[in-house]
Amino acid sequence: MNKYRNENYAVTPGLNELNLNFDLFLYNSDAHLKTQTNNAVQTFVQYRNNTPIAVIHFAPETTVMWISPPRSPFGSIQYDPTCSQEEVNNFLDYTIESIKKKGVTSLQIKHYPTCYLFGQDDLVGKSYIQYGFSKTTQVNYHIVVSEKPFTEIITSPEKRRLNKCIRNNFICERNAVRDVKTIYQFLQFCRLKKQYSLSLNEAQLGLLFSNCQAEVHVFTVKYAGKIVALSVTVRVHQKILYNFLTDNHPEYRPFSPSVLLMQGIYDFCQTSNIEILDLGTSLDQHEKEKAGLTRFKKNLGGIPSEKSIFNMDWPS
Repeated sequence: MNKYRNENYAVTPGLNELNLNFDLFLYNSDAHLKTQTNNAVQTFVQYRNNTPIAVIHFAPETTVMWISPPRSPFGSIQYDPTCSQEEVNNFLDYTIESIKKKGVTSLQIKHYPTCYLFGQDDLVGKSYIQYGFSKTTQVNYHIVVSEKPFTEIITSPEKRRLNKCIRNNFICERNAVRDVKTIYQFLQFCRLKKQYSLSLNEAQLGLLFSNCQAEVHVFTVKYAGKIVALSVTVRVHQKILYNFLTDNHPEYRPFSPSVLLMQGIYDFCQTSNIEILDLGTSLDQHEKEKAGLTRFKKNLGGIPSEKSIFNMDWPS
């Protein structure tokens, strides 16, 4: 028998008390939710025989619009692998009917990339479509981490760039730099040179580091002791590492230190039993595809998958 529950977590969500039998993505965890919003988080839980089998979080964007997640790459429904399509459908129906009773007339749900399903059927995506949500799809890229060395999955031009860095004594390190101010200033400098902005401020980055310290890994490439490329990565799941924030110093672009940086990240994945290296989408701040970034991800062995945003509105 299925039962449902809706909790209004004003300050601290109580997911740790649920004793889930499946691993939540980091963005749906207590620790990360605290970095996303100061508003009350509305959490809906589905039970089978008193065991929680599905969960989703929302936060108010306005009094009539809720979003999942409050602030992260994705939220959406996460469920036990034993769930059936009918159970997912019933949970979504309960959740939306409960939300309507609160006066909400608009929902937006950012769904996880299909590569996060590891080949399983996307029951949640199907359920959204069946319910009548509109769907906007973006292209997400990921690398499948295997026993193959990094040099065997990248293209010949990238190999030449990698060797150029190695010949010139560029060095890649993990967690040699953990100072948030240093990291943020480097990334901000690189973005401003390209006339782009960062998606978060320094305080928000600091909150991520303090709340999710064990899951955040910083990779740097240095030349003569100077940082020339940097990536902030997040271990979203035991088997998935997300390349969250990355950039390289414009003066060293002829050396393409980002290739050496990616080798360091890939090698870490190999030794840490991580199966998916998520490279993310290739969109600028205006949601337009950056062709050069897409090409670079493909040259690194990146494989496309779907990352969808689902929206629904109804009369008040």
